[in-house]
Amino acid sequence: MYNRLKRSIAIVCLAAPLPFSVLAAGTATIQGSNGDRFTLEYDGSQMRLQSDRQRNVHLIANGSSIYAVTQAGGQPVVVSGNAVMGLLSASSGRKQFASGSEDIQEFIGLRSTGRSETVGGIAGKVHTLEYIDRTGKRRAEEVVLSEHAEVAEMTNRFGRIAATFQQNSGVDNAGAQQLLQELDRRRAGILRFADHYRLESLNTATPSQARFQLPAAPMQLPALQGLEALVPGLTGRR
Repeated sequence: MYNRLKRSIAIVCLAAPLPFSVLAAGTATIQGSNGDRFTLEYDGSQMRLQSDRQRNVHLIANGSSIYAVTQAGGQPVVVSGNAVMGLLSASSGRKQFASGSEDIQEFIGLRSTGRSETVGGIAGKVHTLEYIDRTGKRRAEEVVLSEHAEVAEMTNRFGRIAATFQQNSGVDNAGAQQLLQELDRRRAGILRFADHYRLESLNTATPSQARFQLPAAPMQLPALQGLEALVPGLTGRR
């Protein structure tokens, strides 16, 4: 699950928080690439992210701290984000595991096409995003933007998770930051990014605080191998 999740998190919302954010709350259902679907719940700096493909693992974020929550032997297991990122990096054989090939290395421009598109029941404007990806390839892909305040906030919530993953794994996200400065200027959020990301629904009701609580204290493990043996599902293995 996390082999897909690490890629989707980096692509979704382009890896950084929007600085004009207000501390709103809600639940978003997001369609990622390859049919992956994620549920994002947020309330201020608290977030919960889960994939529909593997319901026994989810992420909890509080401010800049991220935790993976699962079960082993019928008991809840909580692992800090740093330990999870180290394990994923080791299992994938790449240091910059939080970066997909579509991730922005260099932002070039964002221009309106003059077309409109409704995504997840919310009206938006279609733009062409031009950028250089992590492989050095120049890309031009469609992005649907909305000035809806809740969309901007939802973008911010998912972006905080992506930013933390990338920053803690040493990924340079300067290109994404340049794009987000432009989104800040426009007071806009993202409804769709090509076929990598699409908002399916957005509910602005505040989730229960229980959704953001850790079921146990974060574990301190002496080695990544111990973590992988204890919770093999974290690497997508069975």
